[in-house]
Amino acid sequence: MKKLKLVEILILIVLITDVIKPQWVQTNFSSKYSPSKIISFNNNLYVTAHARLVVDTSGVFRSTDSGTTWSRLDNVMFESYCTDIFTFSYSGTDYIYVTTDSGLFCSTNNCETWVEKNSIAGGETIGSIKEADGILYTSKSQHTYRSSDFGDSWQEILFNNSNRGVGAIIKKDNFLIASVLDGVADFEFKSLDNGLTWSSYGSGLYQSNLMTLVGDYIYAASFTVLNKSTDDGLTWSGVQGLPSGYYYMNLKAYGDYLFCAHMTGIYFQHKDSTTWKFVSTDIPPFLSCGEIDENYIYAGRFDSLIYRRSLSEMFTDVNEQPSQPTEFKLEQNYPNPFNPSTSIQYAIGSRQFVQLKVYDVLGKEVATLVDEEKPAGMYNVHFSMNNLSSGIYFYQLKAGDYLETKKMVLLK
Repeated sequence: MKKLKLVEILILIVLITDVIKPQWVQTNFSSKYSPSKIISFNNNLYVTAHARLVVDTSGVFRSTDSGTTWSRLDNVMFESYCTDIFTFSYSGTDYIYVTTDSGLFCSTNNCETWVEKNSIAGGETIGSIKEADGILYTSKSQHTYRSSDFGDSWQEILFNNSNRGVGAIIKKDNFLIASVLDGVADFEFKSLDNGLTWSSYGSGLYQSNLMTLVGDYIYAASFTVLNKSTDDGLTWSGVQGLPSGYYYMNLKAYGDYLFCAHMTGIYFQHKDSTTWKFVSTDIPPFLSCGEIDENYIYAGRFDSLIYRRSLSEMFTDVNEQPSQPTEFKLEQNYPNPFNPSTSIQYAIGSRQFVQLKVYDVLGKEVATLVDEEKPAGMYNVHFSMNNLSSGIYFYQLKAGDYLETKKMVLLK
């Protein structure tokens, strides 16, 4: 009898262990602010956030314990509110830059002290900062400025002798590649003299605001389009597989993987694969920012929530091959309530004939959003209800034996 009970206990432990799955943990970020950017740097977490109430102001926040507690930098140090933060390491020194409504500040001792820098470039207050090989760049009103003394002074640079605003810069081997956001025809440029002069380069890259290297491959995101180059930026091809029409928030390398923070979730893709690994199934869309470091993945939402998940729960080996979703899931639409447009994200665990329909409170079908066979994967549907009146509606996903219904509110 004792042996039997022991076996039962062991079976119960196995079942419980199987049920307990890796989870995203909500951090203690303030509900008063909506995060727009997350940076992990030197074991600290930095977040730029917009105030959700008109009586408050935007700012930059720091956590020294992976999101358990937070402090606001600008209230304590600058006596003004912050608009952006940028970090990098160069020649053994760690730099943290904060732009505020009253100036540009830099710390090289982990925020203990700050030095005010020259915040004026071309007669305008500096906006976001980019860095390549120790040189700073900023863009304002279709003009780009360069600083070789860490922000003490700024000089305007030209692209093909024209004034253009830089969107992203990256160093590859012994040269720089830049994408401009407001070029007339040429959007990609190359510099062989550390950013002093630039010439047209490559083909196929549109205006991009994010760039990163994964191995020898370059990835560039132009807001809603992701491109990849395997030949040092000479040619580019589109990277497919994520819901179209939504912004890319962050791109970073994790071993041989591309980490991608997308409005619809957090994804990984091996540089030699075309398959995405979707890892934020427990978080409702849509995201406003995302970040990765050696221990955690972070995901921020427009509604002020910031989530954290351990990397070790998802990757036992950085060379692990990505996989498709194995479960079916219907997410809550976002935004909700909405007027007149909203989006619905869902996961298909295997190839099935999929139907996604909308019904009114009387059960009358008012819209068919999906009615076709689909392979396993993550999908997102964006639609408008301009021709319908305010009220409660239901949307239903049917895929094989899977059936789920959720409620949404149209508020005009």
